[in-house]
Parts: sequence; C-alpha cells; structure tokens
Amino acid sequence: MKHRSLWISLAVIAIVVGVVLVYVHPAINGQDAHLIAKKLFEEGLACEFNKEYACAADYYQQAIGVYGRDGSYYIALAQVQSKQGRYSDAIGNYQKAQQIDPSNQNVLPNLNEAVSRQATQTALHLPSPLKPTSTFAP
Repeated sequence: MKHRSLWISLAVIAIVVGVVLVYVHPAINGQDAHLIAKKLFEEGLACEFNKEYACAADYYQQAIGVYGRDGSYYIALAQVQSKQGRYSDAIGNYQKAQQIDPSNQNVLPNLNEAVSRQATQTALHLPSPLKPTSTFAP
C-alpha cells in the first residue's frame, strides 16, 4: 500500500514538472523564442501607449531575456528609459542595439539625444560655484 501511494505521488510530481516545462521552455512546447519575445514586446507597447513606463520597461526586458538578438527590443527599452529620465541606462541599450544592427538608422539620433539629455541632467545637478561671503580689506 505504501509503495502504491509512493508511485502515485511520483507520477503526480512528474506530470506537474512536465506541464511546467512545457509552458516555460519554448523549445519543448514548439514555440519559437522570437515569437514569445514578440508577444512580450507587444505587451510592452501596450503599456507604453498607456504611459505605464515601468510596465513597458519590464516587458521589454523580458523580451530581451527571451530573445536578445533583436535590436528593436533594445531601442524600445532605451526610449522608455529616456522617458523615465534614466539616460545612462538608455545610452547602454542604444549601444547594444547598434551592436546588434549597425545599419539601423534610428539608433544614432536617439543615442545622441540621450547623451545630450544626460549631459544636461548632470549639469543641472552640479553644485553652484561658491560665492564670497565677505570681502578682504588690505
């Protein structure tokens, strides 16, 4: 009786693990990683359309995690990061997009804009020069 319940438990565990693997691993369930990433990317676009930039960034990062060989995912992530004022992160992602697809005409203008905005942001946070508080008499 104990052996039978053990075998049933093991069978249930094996079924659960199999089901999880089928839904998690793209190669097992026959789905192409690029298609999964595209769905995540589209979810990110929907979030971005609703100005939910943190949500969009999360989906774009997931898309990159699944299929990181598409430069448009990095561009979309960088654009959202720019909208969030995260210019350093945006610059890094524009550079990754450029490495993946050097012929993409959209990368360089966006990269230059992010660099310019980062420089402005940095300049705005610099301490102001010290002003003299008293004058010295000879």
